[in-house]
Amino acid sequence: MEYRSGVEVQFIDKMGDDARIAMAAWVSTSAEAGMQRAKEKPDDVEGVINYLLKHKHGTPFEAGALQFFVKAPIFVWREWHRHRIGFCLAGDTEIWTESYGRYSGRTVRKQTIADLWDLWNNGTTDSWGRTRHLRSIKTQQLRVLNEQTHLFELGNIKDVFKSGMKEVFHLETMHPKWNSIHCSKDHGFLTPDGWVKLEELSANDSIYVSGKRNANELTIPKALREQIGIWTSMQRVQMIRPYDYCYICNQQYFRENLNLDHVVSVVADLSKALDKKNLKPICLACHQIKSNSEQALSSRNIVAGSNLVKLRCKPERVREEETFDIEMHDPWHNFVANGIIVHNSYNEESARYKVLEPCFYIPSPERPMIKVDDWKPGRPKFLTLSRHIESLIEDKDQRVAMKQASYSAMCADMRQSYENSYQTYLRQLERKLDPGLARDVLPVGIYSSCWVTCNPRSIMHFLSLRTHDPKANHVSYPLWEMQLAAGKVEEMFASYWPVTYNAFLANGREGP
Repeated sequence: MEYRSGVEVQFIDKMGDDARIAMAAWVSTSAEAGMQRAKEKPDDVEGVINYLLKHKHGTPFEAGALQFFVKAPIFVWREWHRHRIGFCLAGDTEIWTESYGRYSGRTVRKQTIADLWDLWNNGTTDSWGRTRHLRSIKTQQLRVLNEQTHLFELGNIKDVFKSGMKEVFHLETMHPKWNSIHCSKDHGFLTPDGWVKLEELSANDSIYVSGKRNANELTIPKALREQIGIWTSMQRVQMIRPYDYCYICNQQYFRENLNLDHVVSVVADLSKALDKKNLKPICLACHQIKSNSEQALSSRNIVAGSNLVKLRCKPERVREEETFDIEMHDPWHNFVANGIIVHNSYNEESARYKVLEPCFYIPSPERPMIKVDDWKPGRPKFLTLSRHIESLIEDKDQRVAMKQASYSAMCADMRQSYENSYQTYLRQLERKLDPGLARDVLPVGIYSSCWVTCNPRSIMHFLSLRTHDPKANHVSYPLWEMQLAAGKVEEMFASYWPVTYNAFLANGREGP
């Protein structure tokens, strides 16, 4: 067993500098003039960067990237995952969105990720020339892969964003249809060994693409289907409000016009048949459309799932261009692009493919951990163990003894809990239990590692929320461990983008 009290952040790679950000701003007005100005007037860089931050022009700050390795406890990652950071796909990447209308039913639309970004952020123009931000755009869904069953589900889009100018690489497969994609070198692809970055792939390696899987083994006996139906009906009053939303078309209905639907169908995954988390309200029209589709697949003994395909050659660099990415809601952070299953946001180590090391977090004595009387949510206030004991005991020797005894007792309890949970985890693996299920007994204090890639704009938003500075325009009160990680990221940011960093400080630590 290994115990740590810190957070590890290591620099991996970077692309671009302050001049690149200024160039991106100048190019937006005139490409040739911008390039020429960047070469002839490097002193203008500071002025344009300060102007961009002051007036909240954020796009030019996406023209660069910083990549680093982070090893931190799971409870730190839970907060870090809320931040938008980017892997990157070329603008011509094709994706398939699905939406459900009250009258139109199920609609499948093929579009490029650049077009989706434009609709998501800029809206569309109606016949009168007015800009409309349609609700239907925000409720579109993408096909995502359930990484436990390797069957497809529909996932909700959280955000569509630009990732800035990046080097783009060409990946080509031997699949007759889903044969190629353009993306950055750090974009993740699903392989039999888990998620792997593009730069780590070689010729004859295999990745997962969209396909069909045999469902003969998923046939459900009639008696069991009836029992599942009875149980589902019993949950209606409890899980559907008197006036609720259909989770597919996002329209409001009275309870009488809503059913409960298995998001992951019973045919696709029988283990989720009695899982309340897998039940959501659905209107009668959407329920009929979805049921017909599932029955059609079932009758042909096929379900939508993943297939393995080999790469034709090692990915090669082709050009530098504007890139995009999509952030998906939990639980599956992936989607289908050009028919290929790709990752979004993070490339974190997965307990589904490896046995996690017994490395756990124990706070150091310097960590503020004792709540004070005027503690408030959103503005937490803690004291170190030493400061707390000073307020209780006057004698110095007694303070030292009390501090050591209290800290030792706390550490002993944490170690005991960690050891018990990890031994349970190993026993579950010995029983040949699914690693994705066996890991559920592990505490959030276990360490996990991740490769993080983000642009200067994302870094500034991250620092504004995850660092505490009384001089900031909006003072944040982040988790202490998160501050440790954010402090190391800030050092890298100040080193590689000094002009941008100084402008960030002058702007009250506010990002665009």
